[in-house]
Amino acid sequence: MGTSAYKLIDQATYTQLLTHASAESDFVYLGSVGGGENRGAHTAFSALAADQLTLASGTEPLASAAIAEKLESALEPYREPAASILPCLTGGWIGFISYELGYDTEPKLHRLRRDIPAPLLCAGLYLWLASHNRSTGEYYLWVHPKCAAETRSRLDHWLTTPCSGDAQPWKILHPFRARQSAPEFRASVEQVRSYITAGDCYQANLSQDFTATCSGDPWQAFKALSDANPTAHSAFIRAGRQAVLSVSPERFLKIAGNTVTTSPIKGTRQRGATPEEDVKLADELMASEKDRAENLMIVDLLRNDLSRNATNGTVEVDRLFELESYRNVHHLVSHIRCELAPGVTPMKALLDAFPGGSITGAPKIRAMEIIRELEPHDRGPYCGSVFFRGLDDSLESNIAIRTLFCDGEGKIHCCGGGGVVSDSDPESEYQETLTKVKPLMDYLEGIGSQ
Repeated sequence: MGTSAYKLIDQATYTQLLTHASAESDFVYLGSVGGGENRGAHTAFSALAADQLTLASGTEPLASAAIAEKLESALEPYREPAASILPCLTGGWIGFISYELGYDTEPKLHRLRRDIPAPLLCAGLYLWLASHNRSTGEYYLWVHPKCAAETRSRLDHWLTTPCSGDAQPWKILHPFRARQSAPEFRASVEQVRSYITAGDCYQANLSQDFTATCSGDPWQAFKALSDANPTAHSAFIRAGRQAVLSVSPERFLKIAGNTVTTSPIKGTRQRGATPEEDVKLADELMASEKDRAENLMIVDLLRNDLSRNATNGTVEVDRLFELESYRNVHHLVSHIRCELAPGVTPMKALLDAFPGGSITGAPKIRAMEIIRELEPHDRGPYCGSVFFRGLDDSLESNIAIRTLFCDGEGKIHCCGGGGVVSDSDPESEYQETLTKVKPLMDYLEGIGSQ
C-alpha cells in the first residue's frame, strides 16, 4: 500500500473493508449508515488500534487533566497538519466516556463513586480510517505513514479477500422491561421538585432504565437502528464483548482550530401522525415557556463550563431555541461558541466540561448528587460521550443520549430521561422518557421477529 496518506476507493471496496473490520474486537464506526437526511457530512470506521486506553471503575480516581495528558501525549508521534484541506477523515483517538467518570474527576463527588459494568473510558488510537464523504459521494482509505506493518498487511488482505459476512443475526429474546415502575419514577420527579422548592437546584435530569435480553452481533442491530433513525452524531463502538450503540442527535463539544462549539438540546415533542399535527406539535414546542426556560438554564451552565478553558470574553451564544426535527421527535436546540485559551488541549476542554450539562441539571454538582440518590441504575455510556480526537487537533463528541449498551452478558440496556423543573408534571415527565426511547426499543424488538 506504500506510504500514501489517502486514496480513493470504490463503494464495493469500502463495504468489503467494513465487513472485515466490523468483526474486530475494537471496531469503531462514526455516523449513521444508509442515505438520506440527518446523517452528517461523513461516515468513517476503523479497527486494529495502535494504542488503547481503558479506565475501569474501582481504581483510584484520576483528575481530568491527567486523563487528557495520557491521551494527548500518545498522539505526539503521529500528529498531522490540519486536515481541512483533505476530502476525507483522518485518524486519532476514538472511543466513549461513561457518565460515571464525572464522579471520578470531580473531587466533591468521590464519595458517590461505585463500580459499573462498563469502562469509565475506553478508546483506541487508530492510524487508518476508511470514510465516506457524503457531500461528494466519494469513498477513501487513509493510512498513516507510521501505521504498523502488521496492520498494513491485514488491510491488504481485507482489500483483496472477499468476506463471507457471517455475522450472527441480531434478535431480542425477551423484550425491554423498566427497572422502575411508573409510580416509582413519578415519585422521583416529585422528590426533585421538592429539592427545587428547597433551593437545592434549579433543574435535575432524571432517567429510567430498560433492559432486554438479546443474542447476535450488536453491529447488526446498530446498522438497522441508525438507518431507521439517522442522526449526524451516531456511533458504534465495540469494546471486546461489550458494545455501545448511539443514535444521538446531540453534539457535545466540537473543536476546530481554537474554536469550540456546543449545541445543547432541551425540549422535546413527538412527531405528529399527520403533517398538520406535526406542525402543531413543533409550534407548541417553540412556544413553550417551560422548555425555553429549561433550555436557557442549560445554556448558562454550559457557558460557565466552557469559560474554564476559554479565552476571556469569547464565550458567546450564537443561536437560541432553534427547532431540529428527527424521525421520531422535535427538539429545541441552542448553539454556544468560544475560543480556547492558549495551551488548553482539546481533551482537557472536553473532560473539564464533562458530563454535559444538558443531562445533569443545574447547578451541576448538586444535580449529580440528586441523580445518584434517585436513580436505581448506573447510566454507563448513556449520558456520557462518544468522542473522536483527530491527529490534526480537531475534536468531535456527542452527548450519548438515544444510546444503548450491550453488556457482553446477553443484555442490552436503554435509558431515557428528561430535565425536571419546578413546574414539571410527573406524568408528563414519565411520558417524555418514553417518547424519546420507546420507538428505538420497539424497533429493536421487531428485528428478526418477522
